[in-house]
Amino acid sequence: SLSFDEDGEGVQILTERQAGKRLQSTQEIPVDRAQPPTLITREDIADLVTAPRSTNETLKQQGLGITALEESIRSKRSRS
Repeated sequence: SLSFDEDGEGVQILTERQAGKRLQSTQEIPVDRAQPPTLITREDIADLVTAPRSTNETLKQQGLGITALEESIRSKRSRS
């Protein structure tokens, strides 16, 4: 928050909460360098490529099911 002193100059006053947030955002995250870096294998990369394809296929199937359900509801409404 910004407040003004007797001279009319703006002075920034941080509340405890704001100061805490600033401290948290500037804290460094320690890195464990004791363990060697893990090598990424071809299998790992293949899994990363395959996972989105599988997700897309699942979403496509769900979309088809939803479309069929919507069409079923529409046809029932038009008959009544």
